[in-house]
Amino acid sequence: MLTLIDRFRMFARAASVDDRIGSTEIAVYTMLLSIDNDLLFQEWFGCSDRRLQDMTQVGSVHTITKAKNRLKQLGWVDFKASGKKTTLYKLTIPSSATECATECATECAAEILPTATDTATECATDTATDTAIDTAALRRQDKTARQDKTKKKIQKEKPLDVLIADYTQDSELLDALRGFVEMRKEKKAPLTEHALSLLLKRLDGLGHSDAEKAEIVNQSVINSWKGFFALKKGGGRYGTGIRKGDMAGDGAEKSVYAAYFDGDAGAGRGDSSQSSSA
Repeated sequence: MLTLIDRFRMFARAASVDDRIGSTEIAVYTMLLSIDNDLLFQEWFGCSDRRLQDMTQVGSVHTITKAKNRLKQLGWVDFKASGKKTTLYKLTIPSSATECATECATECAAEILPTATDTATECATDTATDTAIDTAALRRQDKTARQDKTKKKIQKEKPLDVLIADYTQDSELLDALRGFVEMRKEKKAPLTEHALSLLLKRLDGLGHSDAEKAEIVNQSVINSWKGFFALKKGGGRYGTGIRKGDMAGDGAEKSVYAAYFDGDAGAGRGDSSQSSSA
């Protein structure tokens, strides 16, 4: 169903190109359109010529009659007599106006559709590009965050391994140091990062090569020593005052310092016993 605006636009478009539609015809049609709109667009509605004359301020009833006849001829209204003074009107749409409206709508659609399509395509392309870029950036950030998290987790769970790995790349020394750390755990005397750092510094002072350092570390592992000590050379002692109670589990001798460091009972009494024997 056509609305008031639809009918008015179609009539105004026709009036702008048809010289047969003058000011009086425009005034009459506008008043009839207003009356029908107030009646919610009844198919037929009544209005006298005198009333139309008063509403349009046209000079005579004869002028109103000419105008409504011209509108009927052009297909914009239809009317029939109803009594002596009242005329029944029906608003109609000429076929030419319908065709014109259809052509205009088609042309507008033809003009708007490519533009709308191009705009939609550009928007979709831009959106897809922006989304892909944002997604890639988020994935990189997520990967970096996961890598940092994994690294922190490893450093938190295995700080001693990180410390050992930073100390040497020699496979034999790496295995020896890891074995030493494991031995300390089994002896219920786990190392702290600080303690391991101090032991590694001491190891630097005891060994002159990675191979020698590995022997020193393995010596402590074999004897279940808690620290690092110089290698035994030529069957001699590590220090003075070695007693039977200061011997390692496999018979290897410890110095007084080694026995004291490992917490053996009676450590530090070797020198006094030798003094007594002497």
